[in-house]
Amino acid sequence: LSTNEEKFRRVIDAVKDYAIYMLDTTGHITTWNSGAERIHGYTADEIIGQHVSVFYRKGPGAPSAGSQLNEAKTTGHCEMEGIRVRKDGTEFYANVVIAPLYDSRGVLTGFSKVTRDITQVKESEFRLRRMNEELEQRVQDRTAELQAREAQMRTITNAVPILIGQLDKDLKFRFANEALSKWFEIDHRHVIGRTFEEVLGPERYPGNQPFIERAMSGEVITYE
Repeated sequence: LSTNEEKFRRVIDAVKDYAIYMLDTTGHITTWNSGAERIHGYTADEIIGQHVSVFYRKGPGAPSAGSQLNEAKTTGHCEMEGIRVRKDGTEFYANVVIAPLYDSRGVLTGFSKVTRDITQVKESEFRLRRMNEELEQRVQDRTAELQAREAQMRTITNAVPILIGQLDKDLKFRFANEALSKWFEIDHRHVIGRTFEEVLGPERYPGNQPFIERAMSGEVITYE
């Protein structure tokens, strides 16, 4: 048992990225690994015997170590994310897992606690969220700008007594002013999305088709 315990202790102590330590039933620290020293800043001599609440923020509304130990004892497991405090007073964002420990008779003997510094992960999430929010705002601003320009263009084109339309590469209307809609006696809402052939009609379209095809090839066409 002593040999196995020593092997286990060495394995735990070799873990540098996680603070892994034990607490007694009242929440006082009984063991300390090298990862805990790196993350929290305390040596084993400085921290063993102190209460785990030394890592928690003080003040109203701050989570308490006692409530989390009680949750672990009641449910068998407690995992949370929150701010923790290092020896030098600086703060970091931590992922914490607490589990109760029992002896063979089912009597509580203490707790195990694993803490991971996830500050960089949270900062990356924050930056990504902020970038998404900025991008969304830019899209909204651009959409509003385009809508304002479209409304302005529509006001201008509706004020002139000539037929004005815009079609895509499939010869479907994407824009039509009021004069065009009235000329063809089609409600403006029903012009958009219809093809040039549908709007001109089967009798008139063939006479216009050669000029349309030349325009689609890149020429500027004027015809009567």
